This record gives sequence, C-alpha cells and structure tokens, in this order.
Amino acid sequence: MYRERNFSGASQVFKSVLVSVVSCFVLTFLYALILRIFSLGDGGIRIVNSVIKVLSVFLGVFLFIRDEKGLLKGA
Repeated sequence: MYRERNFSGASQVFKSVLVSVVSCFVLTFLYALILRIFSLGDGGIRIVNSVIKVLSVFLGVFLFIRDEKGLLKGA
C-alpha cells in the first residue's frame, strides 16, 4: 500500500532556516559596510551582532509559525 508522505512541515522548517541564515548574512554585511564607510569604532560590534542574530531568528520563526498549528510547530 502506497502512502504519500507529507513534507510540508519539513519544507517550512527548511524555508524558515534559510530565511534566517540569509537575513543574518545580509544584515551583517550591511553593518560591516556601514562600519567601513563611516569609520565607526568597534565598541558596539558585539551588541549589534547579537541584535542581528536575534532579529534573524525572530524573522525565521515568525514566518514559520504563521500557518496553522503554529504554536505546536514553534514549540
């Protein structure tokens, strides 16, 4: 007996991880570009890097839990 497998959950996880990683790379690149262009000090790099990572993870999670059973998937 043939059963179709439902990979929609796995594809949603993959897409959300991909969005998080790409947004992290893009935001980090933009911040590095801003640091380079305006010759800012390196005192806030750790803080801004942490904020970029949190925003990227939040974006990926937000895109993932917006469908049905979002709380269950997010947990």
